[in-house]
Amino acid sequence: MTLRHYNDLAYEEIGEENSETILFLHAKLLDKWIWKRQKEAYNKFFKGFHCIFLDLPNHGESKSDEEFSIDKSSIEISEFINHIINNKGIEKVNIVALGIGSSIAIEILNENPNAIGNLILSGLEIADYKEIESDSVANGLAKAQSEYLNEKSDIFITKAYLRYFGINKEHYNDIEKILDRSIRQERKIAYESLNYTIP
Repeated sequence: MTLRHYNDLAYEEIGEENSETILFLHAKLLDKWIWKRQKEAYNKFFKGFHCIFLDLPNHGESKSDEEFSIDKSSIEISEFINHIINNKGIEKVNIVALGIGSSIAIEILNENPNAIGNLILSGLEIADYKEIESDSVANGLAKAQSEYLNEKSDIFITKAYLRYFGINKEHYNDIEKILDRSIRQERKIAYESLNYTIP
């Protein structure tokens, strides 16, 4: 599997020769490595499919100078989907998504319904109301993080992330990239996720 780019989006793909396409979108603060088991099980479960494992904007190797937003991400990924559809000569792409990836998938479906076949969504966070960003839960969490977690080592924080997401310690090197993200960027991503409302 080779790392590829479409504009600022980084992705890996397997089974490019197949027309039935599945796009995998990960949860907030993670990246495409979270689909490692699906990649390893390609021949058993996904043979005959073209599988694309994408890093969401501002995650993993999808670098951007702009702040993260669900709206901006859905536009960028929708353009990527249209690119795939046009280049492969197919009608639709299927999406499997977790967490904030699910929010983005719903936005894509809302704006571009003819491009999406099937959706499998998990861990969708839906807000009852929009918070004011300065008074948000995400800011409260960031304050707690700066007061308490900044005294802890990177290894402690990484193990806490692993435990929170139910991920084995063997993925330490994969999740270590999360620590490179600034607190401000994490706060913005968490704010977007916690305040998502279905269109």
